Amino acid sequence: MKMSLFCWPRFLFLAFFLACTGIARSAEIRTARFVTQPEHIFVNQSFDLYFELELSVGAEIQNLQFSNFTLNEELFRLGSFEALPKIQRRVEGGKTTVDVLRFKAVGQATGVGEHPVQTRLQCQLLERSGGAFFSSFASRGVQFAVTPFLFRIQALPEAGKPNDFSGAVGKFTLSAQLSSPTAQPGDILTLSTTVQGEGDLRPAMSPVPKNAAGFKIYPLKELTREMALLRTEQIFIPQATNAVEIGEVRFSYFNPTTRTFEVAKAGPFKIKFVEKAHQPLAAGVRVIETVAPVARSLTTPGQGVLLEQVNKGLHDYLYLLIPSAGFLLACFLFFQLKGTHTRLGILLALLVTGLAIGLGAYAHRSSVQQTLEIQDRTMVRFAPSTRAKTLFVLQPGTTVVPLETAGSWKRVDAKGQRGWIETSAPKK
Repeated sequence: MKMSLFCWPRFLFLAFFLACTGIARSAEIRTARFVTQPEHIFVNQSFDLYFELELSVGAEIQNLQFSNFTLNEELFRLGSFEALPKIQRRVEGGKTTVDVLRFKAVGQATGVGEHPVQTRLQCQLLERSGGAFFSSFASRGVQFAVTPFLFRIQALPEAGKPNDFSGAVGKFTLSAQLSSPTAQPGDILTLSTTVQGEGDLRPAMSPVPKNAAGFKIYPLKELTREMALLRTEQIFIPQATNAVEIGEVRFSYFNPTTRTFEVAKAGPFKIKFVEKAHQPLAAGVRVIETVAPVARSLTTPGQGVLLEQVNKGLHDYLYLLIPSAGFLLACFLFFQLKGTHTRLGILLALLVTGLAIGLGAYAHRSSVQQTLEIQDRTMVRFAPSTRAKTLFVLQPGTTVVPLETAGSWKRVDAKGQRGWIETSAPKK
């Protein structure tokens, strides 16, 4: 059958009309669902919760809300949802294209168990009517049932769990560094460790060395504890030359990707002892300061009086200085109150004088107790061992100040020179 020439104008007019007005499009919500990444969640693991909404192409939504959406804070914590860029997806075997609106919230699993989520979506759906030059948008309220979702948080397996498991779940690396590879007994060494990676480190235990025999160990200090970063410091002081190694640092964690326990390691850290050059008696004690340096001595032209010597002199004669100062204060109080309150002045003067004499006696006893007098000729050694090198010799009658004790040895100060002597050598 052939179309007559008379019908062609009507056909062309109808085609033009449909092109200009278009066919009414029906906006609809196709699916709404929750998805977690990763799919399998373990306790103490961080995860991402996605909400995906599939719409017909060109449709939009406003005032999106959930009804009866509950959270179980004993199983997990969840942050706020944030909108992600819209994408398009082919569905129904590639026959249909849909717009996908996505929203993301970061969560943290805190317990073991299951929590079902059954909620409905309420929103304003914007649909387009008409097309080309004659299109417009209309808004209508809709409710849509979200696909039921089950939060399932699994317990960590017991098989293969190390005794020093930190509690962290994720993938992490460990680095550690000792402040110096060389030392002397009594030196301060700082061990700095850094753990970082993918996962939540906030509930994890800080890594510590496996062993550190012969060291005085100070409590661990945390510098930074964040979601994916943990930095710590710990001070170690070698007590003798046999303290030659700080054991390896271990950080054990559970890797949810491989579903196995893994360990990040650093160390062990070897210590090499070096000898310090002999210094003359008048050189004083060298101290490493952590603040700006200040003058260590008060000198006059032609003299070499050290500040340390002045302090020692004040300490030795403190028991005389305190009563003298008290007597001067008593005289001042007496003459101030003489005439108007003579009895009160006498009472205060006697009270201050007695108190000053008592403090002076106490200071004298404390000064005697804090020093030791060498009775026999004594070798002062580099470390608390008879095999350690002899630094210098103390003659009978020399007074020394004890600094610390290590077993049957004492570390003493003899007018600025320091070293170790046997406990049986000194006599009070």
